[in-house]
Amino acid sequence: MRKQENLSGKQTEKNPNQPPVSTGEKEADELEIFFSDLTPEAQKKILRFLEIETAEESNLDVFPLFVLPKPEQ
Repeated sequence: MRKQENLSGKQTEKNPNQPPVSTGEKEADELEIFFSDLTPEAQKKILRFLEIETAEESNLDVFPLFVLPKPEQ
């Protein structure tokens, strides 16, 4: 549980608009990937690809870049 608290703190520092990591026992059905979750190199590639200068221009700092659904088992 301590590890989740640390991750949540780091996540909040990276992007205050990003929801905190859930500390509940129920697992999520999807995983949101935010721009701030990516390496600086990947962030630069995405900005070049989208032809923008900052993540804020396309609200990539607020909304998930993509959502991975949990595979059905």
